[in-house]
Formats: sequence, C-alpha cells, structure tokens
Amino acid sequence: MRLLDFQKILAVKGVDIAVFLNASYGKKDSSIAYFTGGLDVDLGLLAIPKNKSPKLFIPGFEYDMLRDKTNIEVVRPKENLWDCLKEHFPRARVVGINADVLSVNELKGLKKRFGTVRDISNIVYDLRSVKNVEEIKNIEKSIEVTEGLFVEVLENMPFLKTEKGIADFLLKRTIDLGCEPAFPPIVASGKNASFPHHEPESVLLKGFLVIDYGVKKNGYCADITRTFYVGNPTTKEKKLYALVLKSQEFAIQKCVSGNTFEEVDTTARGMLGKHSKEFIHSIGHSLGIEVHDDIPKRKKRAKMLLKENMIVTVEPGVYVKGNFGIRIEDDVVVGIGSARNLTKLSKELRVVRSK
Repeated sequence: MRLLDFQKILAVKGVDIAVFLNASYGKKDSSIAYFTGGLDVDLGLLAIPKNKSPKLFIPGFEYDMLRDKTNIEVVRPKENLWDCLKEHFPRARVVGINADVLSVNELKGLKKRFGTVRDISNIVYDLRSVKNVEEIKNIEKSIEVTEGLFVEVLENMPFLKTEKGIADFLLKRTIDLGCEPAFPPIVASGKNASFPHHEPESVLLKGFLVIDYGVKKNGYCADITRTFYVGNPTTKEKKLYALVLKSQEFAIQKCVSGNTFEEVDTTARGMLGKHSKEFIHSIGHSLGIEVHDDIPKRKKRAKMLLKENMIVTVEPGVYVKGNFGIRIEDDVVVGIGSARNLTKLSKELRVVRSK
C-alpha cells in the first residue's frame, strides 16, 4: 500500500522515478528498508517509477542473498550503476532523490544521464511520519522490551556501579532478547548528566542518573529516557524533577493533530519558567524505522505540522553545566483532540542505592 501511495504522489508531483541509495562508504538511506518491508540492504539502489514496478539494483555479493527475500525484482548491475538504471528506465526524465543522503558526485552522475534531479526528501519524510496500525504495533513491542530493560537495570543496581556498567548490561540484554540497539545507550550521572549526549564512563554513580535507551525490534525503534537518583535527593532537587515532569505532561497534551512541534516545545518551556534557559535541545522528534525518523534540519522540524498517527518523542530536560541534568522522555501517538502515550514505565523519581 505504501508503495502505491508513494507512486501516486510521484505522478502528481511530475517525478518519473525516485531513487534511494545505500552507498559503499557507509551512508545509508533508511527509505530502502521502509519501502521494501524492512529488507536489510548493505549496498544497493532502490528505484521506484511512478507507473511501473520498482526494482532493486544489488551487487553480486548480496544479490543471491536478497533476491529470494523480497517480491521486488532484484537486478544485478553489470558495470556502472547509473548506466544500468538508465538502461532499465530509458524514458525517465525527472528523477527524485533524497538530497540528505546522496553525494555531489552521485548527483552529477544522475544529472548526466537523466537531466533533471529533484529533491523529494520532504515528500518521503511526510509519508514515513504517519504510521499505520502495523507500524504502531511494532513500535509498541519495542517500547515494551525497552521498558523491561529499565526494570532489569533497577533490579540489578546493587551490581551496576558505573555508567559503563549499565550501558554494557543494556546492550548484552538487548542481544539476549533477540533485538538490536536503536542507538548506543546514554547513561550519565552527577555532572555528566548535564551533557544530553554524554558517552558512558567507568565512573561511580551519584546524584541524578539519566538513562536514555531504546531497542529496535521488527525494524522499528523505541526511545525512552528516565532519570533516577543515586543517594538522597534534596527537597530542591525533588521539586525540580517534579517541574520537568509537569512540563512533559503538559507538552504531551499538545501532541494533537494541527499543532506544530514548536507549539509542543513552547508549552514545555513555558512550564519550566526560569529553568527554560537550561532546556538546551528541542522537545523531541519523530520515531519509526529510525530513532530520528523525520526532517534532519531542526528548524524545519519545529514548523512541522503534527498529523494523526505520527509517533513523536516528548523529552524536556534541565541541564546545569558541571552539576547535574534531568530528562524525561516518552513515545507518543498524535491523535485528533488528544494524544496517546505508548510509554507506560513509571515516571516517579526513583531513589536507588540510598546512602
């Protein structure tokens, strides 16, 4: 269904063929997985014409492995990939591409053979951002596994004494459960928690402990953050945590069709009051086959109109440099009139290993 919908859009937009590339130098276009039902392509090209069947161009070493795993025709390129593409689609004049992925040389190769190349990345992001029932169920499954891992961490806290210890535990248990990490675990305590994307270190846990993690199951990601406390929090620290939680809950209520990410963000900052200046990143992002399953550019994302069945993260935080950080993140389905929070894990400030 998503292929047919996309082809109809291509026809309306006057695009003859859309091209998605996974290149040898490591740059991958996740839209290949999206349009092929999760096919894991290391190196190759997916061509989707507006009115014909799509084709996958796969080099020899992956060709035999992939041709029996998809209903899409798989072609083994003989020599130059762009020449092969032109040979199979000789009448194509306007080619749609994801400009966030293709290199300058790749663009030159396409222009030389087809003439007009048009960036259709926004069209693709719009299509991917709205999830169907099956996609939502897959994300819910990933969330359930991730929530279970958070519970396991809490149960094993007497043995997990460092940031790296928790991160290693999460990665091992993820593999044990037959999943893969959606992204490397963020585990930060004490002053390290004041950096939103801190890399875990072999330091003893103390103070606020931020854990940000999600697994990928059936090709779809979860992304959850919880903040715990190692030791005995002060009254001031408890109040600040409660404020961040309140800002998140109000922001979630704004995740309804017709609002923008900017409105959700503004709501969270308004609740934080004087602490809003310590909220140093955006309110969240779209979630799907990638953790950041949306427009890469933050300014464009802020203006993005929320639509029913988008899944977004809502993750306000307060970061006091050199001191501590607090972040709470849930995965939310945008609805008409109200939002649905898929994350059920408790957000009560859990005090662990009290002194």
